[in-house]
Order: sequence, then structure tokens, then C-alpha cells
Amino acid sequence: KTKLCRIGVIVVNEIKYPRVAKYYNEKFRSYVMKAHFHDEDEVMYVVSGQCYTPCYDKESDTWDEITLREGMYIHIPGGMLHDFKIREGFPCHVMNVEYSCEDKSKRPYTIVRDDGSMLKIFQILQDKLHDGSMGKYPDDETRERDIGLAVMLLESKIELQKMSSPKHESEAERYVDSALRYIQENYTDEIAVQDIASHIGIASAYLQRLFRAQTGSTITEYITRLRLNRSKYLLTHSELSIVDVAINAGFGSRQRLSQVFAAEEHISPKQYRMNNKE
Repeated sequence: KTKLCRIGVIVVNEIKYPRVAKYYNEKFRSYVMKAHFHDEDEVMYVVSGQCYTPCYDKESDTWDEITLREGMYIHIPGGMLHDFKIREGFPCHVMNVEYSCEDKSKRPYTIVRDDGSMLKIFQILQDKLHDGSMGKYPDDETRERDIGLAVMLLESKIELQKMSSPKHESEAERYVDSALRYIQENYTDEIAVQDIASHIGIASAYLQRLFRAQTGSTITEYITRLRLNRSKYLLTHSELSIVDVAINAGFGSRQRLSQVFAAEEHISPKQYRMNNKE
């Protein structure tokens, strides 16, 4: 097919435009969708709040616990098993589209922190879908093409994000550096691997693999080591009670502090204080 326009000639050679199978723009107070998959690709954008979209990693035979927060989106390829959860007390505004895709290759999911452009694309797509539902297009072909072009724009944004990412080695270093900074700033609070991964914008299982390769220890081991070192300092340089030392260092309880000291130092916190008190 060839169509003329004022700026020249547009040649459309049997182009297959993506078709939207499902779209919604909703605010949830709470929601639970059990593990499922569909043939269509899916892009989920968090306008505000947070939601959980665990994805199944066939390679490691594990679920990647993924938290999406405001301004983040995830692209889930068709055929990938995933969940969708919004916890009570943590309302979430989500924009979501499921669309047909010709590429059926085994692709990983992609988590991205938006620079604002993806939100604009979602709004464009929503306007096109609204116009279609209101019968504002002259014919079905024009409607399908216009909506398909909006989806293609969305796909292009995802691909550009991938292309602009650093090379694998420097990317790994960047992610681990970000994780280390986050841990240093928050290890005295109650944090989990999922919190760190969500802050960075990657899957927790992927982050754990990178972290071990770069540092030689797991994230949990690293956090425990930081908390242990802080506990030692407080035990020998303060008059805080053992309970307060445990809380101040991030262990949360005297029992947990004692367990770590028994495993790492082979003595109790009280004995360590007595042996090393200045």
C-alpha cells in the first residue's frame, strides 16, 4: 500500500501493527492476581504508590520478587509467568497495556525508571484507545493503525532504554556500587534484598548474582558484617544496653545479636564488651 501526504510518500509494505488486547488505567486500594501468563507482551507503569510483580526466572527456577514504585515500569514478554499484587494500606495507581507482539523469542523482563517520556506515551495510547471506543476514526483500518503506531512508539522507548544501558561489565559494577551505597545508608534499618533491588530498578535474583560475583559475599552476609562491626563499636565505646545496641545496629533484637556473635565471635555480646571495654 502507498499513501500520499503533503510531506512526501509513505510506503506501508504489509506492516503488521501491534494490537492492544487489554488496557487499563486504575487506582487500586488492594489487589491480588494469582500467577498467570498470556501470549501478549505487557507493560505496567506505576503512576503513584507501589505494587509487586514477581516474575518467574526459568534459568534459576526461582521467583524474582519485584517491587515497582512511582515512576517505574516493567516490560514482561509474552509467555512469562508472573504475579500482580497491591497490599492493603499501600494504594497504587497503575497504567497497563497488553498487546500482541511478533517477537516470540525468549526475552527477559525489563525494569526501568522512567524519565517522564514513557508516561507521555501511555497517555498518547490512552487517548487513541478512547477515540477508538468513541467511534472517532473514519474506519477500522485507520483506528488499528493509529493505535498500533502508539504501541510501536512504546516498544521503541523500551528498546532505546536497553540500547542506552552501559556495557555488561560496567553495568554490573554500577548496580553493585548503587547497592553498596544504599546498604551503607540504610543497614541500621530493617531492609531486605528486595528493597535494595527495587531502589536500583533491577530484579533481586539478578542483583544477588552480580553482588556475589563482584564482592565475593551475599548481600545478607555483607549487611550482617556491617551490623556486627557497628555492634562491636557500640559495645566498646558506649554505655548502651545490649538491647539498645542490637536495635541501633540494625539487628532488631537482643536474641538476633547474640546469635550472630555466637556464630562469628564464639562469645556473647556481654562477654565481648567485658573483654574489649576501654
